[in-house]
Amino acid sequence: MISTDFPEHPESAFPADEEEASSATLPVADTSVLLVCSPGPDVARVRDAVLANNLRFIHAASLERLGEEARGFRHIFLEFGLSGAVNFLRTLGGEEDGVFPVALLARGERPGTALAAGASATLERPLDASDLLLCVNRNRIRLEQLRGWQEMVDRDRHQVATSSVEGVLAALGHEIRNPLAAAMADVEYLLESETTQTELAPSERQGILKDTFDSLQRVRSTLESLASLVRREVPEPRKLVLWHIVQQVLDSLPQTQGVAIRLEGDPTVRGICDEELLTQVASTLIRRAVDVARENAEPSVRVRIYSSETEARISIRDNGSALPPGMQAHLFEPTHAGQVGSSGLLLAMAHHAVVRMAGALTYAARTTGGSVFRVRLRLARYEA
Repeated sequence: MISTDFPEHPESAFPADEEEASSATLPVADTSVLLVCSPGPDVARVRDAVLANNLRFIHAASLERLGEEARGFRHIFLEFGLSGAVNFLRTLGGEEDGVFPVALLARGERPGTALAAGASATLERPLDASDLLLCVNRNRIRLEQLRGWQEMVDRDRHQVATSSVEGVLAALGHEIRNPLAAAMADVEYLLESETTQTELAPSERQGILKDTFDSLQRVRSTLESLASLVRREVPEPRKLVLWHIVQQVLDSLPQTQGVAIRLEGDPTVRGICDEELLTQVASTLIRRAVDVARENAEPSVRVRIYSSETEARISIRDNGSALPPGMQAHLFEPTHAGQVGSSGLLLAMAHHAVVRMAGALTYAARTTGGSVFRVRLRLARYEA
């Protein structure tokens, strides 16, 4: 006999006639066992065992006598040969809803049809009370697991809805707000010079326009990276020379303000990648390296292209400050973008883009100071 922790429910509280369902509202609870089957001596034995284990017991000879109330039970034992049993199982909630219907079969009847209709298990008649109680106990365990899972999902959803999403939105706002504010300030300065008829040297005007363009280009790059993060279409991998893509990114950079940038390595290495995605990745990593390197008195960034037996690689090194170990573990997670700093969300987008190209993006703190990011792609070999 299976012991339970359920409170006692006196047998007198339930219908004495095993063929009749209670005329009152059925007790819909996790401790209730609903048995829907034709009468027989096995029903009495099951009833006694169920009540002895402090469980509620309800018996009905047909589904028609129960109606829609039967759908509220967790533990349902249904004779599969009854009229309407198949349709009832097919429309009943499944285990994911915390409902565990067990089909009762005639001896020798194959269980396949009942399981296909939605039964979670099958038992043969005449019923063995211990088998039925084992099913109930198993269902209770499943129900607790479902509840625990749901609690975890609800908790995680709450956390995402509060801290994680707020962090992502804050990081996104930072990536857009700062360059946009700089662009607006430059435009306002030009408008003011026009209003006050202040003469600006051609070189100064050109410099302001270039700064404005660079700021807007950064906003555009952020939005394009964000679009790639949620884009569903499959990337278009091609065999591309990595050197050309990186060189184009370097040529498009705004003034680096004294940061020495060096591109080195093998200019013939080809990787299997999507040109648009790799351009976004290289731009994000190189721009971040330039920003971080400015912390050093002699800022420098080194971009190297090389290959292994199976991979085409791009490494971006800077001599700025490395990330603290606690941040490195969550570096590429969008929900931790705000903790990484202004480039956190863009790094998460870059990681997502590399993964979409069947590659990998890694980070390491350099022992001599600074950081190194490595983009690892599939190597495209030259045809012999």
